[in-house]
Amino acid sequence: MNKRVIVEIDGGDGTLKILLVEPTGHMRFTFDMLHPEKQWLMEAIDQRDGTVSFFALADIRQWIIPDKQGCELAGIPLAEVERVAA
Repeated sequence: MNKRVIVEIDGGDGTLKILLVEPTGHMRFTFDMLHPEKQWLMEAIDQRDGTVSFFALADIRQWIIPDKQGCELAGIPLAEVERVAA
């Protein structure tokens, strides 16, 4: 089962980023250096470089299922999703 998801997220500087991430299942109501106010943060593995990061749920504009249609919408090749899922 593929647990990865594509998220469209507010980059904090007026830009939107599209990322392929794998949520770890951990969420916290807290703050960190990038999110100075307490809020819900989701821990996920960024599939670009394998780093574990926290993403503010309030900053996620759209959740996209990484199937053929979702990948086309997000501009992420389906082969890239399948490669990291293996």
